[in-house]
Amino acid sequence: MAPVGLCAFPQAARLFEAFYSGSGVLGKKREDMPEYFHLSRVPLKDRVNVLTIAAALDYQTDADRLWQAAVETYLDPETRWLFDMTQVARHDVEDVYGAMSAHGFTGRYPNNNAWYVWRLCRTFAHRYGGSPVGLLEEYGYDARLIHGRGKRLGDLPGLSPAERSCLSGCGFLRMWPESISGTYRTFRCL
Repeated sequence: MAPVGLCAFPQAARLFEAFYSGSGVLGKKREDMPEYFHLSRVPLKDRVNVLTIAAALDYQTDADRLWQAAVETYLDPETRWLFDMTQVARHDVEDVYGAMSAHGFTGRYPNNNAWYVWRLCRTFAHRYGGSPVGLLEEYGYDARLIHGRGKRLGDLPGLSPAERSCLSGCGFLRMWPESISGTYRTFRCL
């Protein structure tokens, strides 16, 4: 079932249903996407943070390698802290870079990406309780409101305005349904 916000846009709802549980869209089903395949190895309670941090780096990068490296970094007890936004906020950028480098989770722009992750995590830790879910809850899962807040949301590098609004609606729906308490939330979106 498509989230409520998509119901206002029947075409979006049909695409979501086809992608999520149907025949697929443009030959791809949700299960074919690298983030879905690799994130299935991460416990539900941690997927939101892993998904958000990796998505912030998913720019001009081999997506399959990026998501594989993200999960390898998460599964390594020495580098798992990189996905605890409160822990990242307590470290410096050099520590973040070292943890990201351990499994090649640096993307195409290693120094910039370490800086992005550090800044992104600091914002979520200081403003939203250490998780993107805190941002979503603060704005009632309302994509229009989140998108309209823009830079007032805080320093969220790597997440464009469209990606920030998609956090609460459309963009991450292929993974978020399982990531937030295992059930769909009511999304008020686009």
